[in-house]
Amino acid sequence: MYCHRFCKKNTAIKSDSKQYQKFVYSLQKNVTSCNWPKRNFKDVENSESSSMVVKNQEIVSACCWKNNLKLWIYLVLCLLLAVAAMLSKETGITVLGLCFVYDWVYCISNNKTQTRSLLILASALSIILAVRLQARTPKFSSADNPTARETDFLTRFLTFSYLPVFNFWLLIFPSNLSFDWGMDAIPRITTIKDYRIIITIIFYYSLLCILRKSLKKIVRKGKKQFKKRDNNNCRTCNLNCSELHSSSCRTSNNNNTTNFSSSSCVCLNICRPVILFRHEKKHNYTSAAILLSFAFLALPFLPATNILFYVGFVVAERVLYLPSVGLCLLLGLASGTLWDCYKRQRPVFLCGFVLVLVAFSAKTVFRNKDWKNEEALYRSAVPINTPKAYGNLGSVLSSQGRVDEAEIAFRKALQFRPNMADVHYNL
Repeated sequence: MYCHRFCKKNTAIKSDSKQYQKFVYSLQKNVTSCNWPKRNFKDVENSESSSMVVKNQEIVSACCWKNNLKLWIYLVLCLLLAVAAMLSKETGITVLGLCFVYDWVYCISNNKTQTRSLLILASALSIILAVRLQARTPKFSSADNPTARETDFLTRFLTFSYLPVFNFWLLIFPSNLSFDWGMDAIPRITTIKDYRIIITIIFYYSLLCILRKSLKKIVRKGKKQFKKRDNNNCRTCNLNCSELHSSSCRTSNNNNTTNFSSSSCVCLNICRPVILFRHEKKHNYTSAAILLSFAFLALPFLPATNILFYVGFVVAERVLYLPSVGLCLLLGLASGTLWDCYKRQRPVFLCGFVLVLVAFSAKTVFRNKDWKNEEALYRSAVPINTPKAYGNLGSVLSSQGRVDEAEIAFRKALQFRPNMADVHYNL
């Protein structure tokens, strides 16, 4: 009986001691800048944490199950919508490549969810491309894409390598536009003395340098960087961590702790050197934005490059719609960087931005007038694709009863390309 009372009394004393320590810890944490050391409060934390473990595990398991279900639903929807987009237009399949780049750039490295997502996207993209390439490709005439019918491999390689450079120039400086770039609108590169080869080399070299620099900032294999705080002093008493608090410091900061060894400061949580670890993949958002911009710029344009299969056009302005998103992202990123770095030149940047905006708006208004009717559209393409433009213009004028003008247009078309059978028939 006495032992039972003694144990009960001892338990009550311990509980009162824990409650007192808890109260003092909260007071010390909220009132003073010197936190109560964790050694005295460790037993209190253990007693409370044991009762919360089961509840936390149940909540985490439920949340993980819901999150995993959402991730699988989003992934399946992405695959289904990509297939539906590809059935509408071949460019739609490139959305899987964009998702792959986005997950790789912006998700946390060494994450199982990220690895699983990347593997599924890559596998689905490979399977869909393999099935699509097995289908029968449409046939087109040599006038639509004369480079594809070229027998010389060097000419095909040099010309197809130059076409992405030409399309990029159209995005930056859309001065000359045409409804059709077939026939000989873009002369083929038949010799290595052509000046366009130098432009192509400079373009691809600059592109590779930018991508290489961006990838280096994102991928850091086998390296962990850490940074130590230079100031190793306590923020409260400005003493070195190897020194003890003075009695006046403990009194002024309401720190009554005395059960510490004499080899270190009592503010262990404050004066301990801070070590910041970073993962192999550094989330450099500037480099990530550059890579994502280049992905938008290159991946939607990939089906039109004649690399995977030949297409029925040389250059088509309609395929530059999605790549223009990547160009806008790059221009926005560059403008923001220049705006922050060169504050004194901000009026110059602002004037340049307004000038470019006005110029592109004016070009849009004038180009809309070219698409007002067929006659205006074909006349606007005469300087670029002369035989095709005059042939189509003659057909339009003939349907309108303007026979003399139609005859002149047909004859001009035959002057530039005498083997146009449809023009001979209409004439």
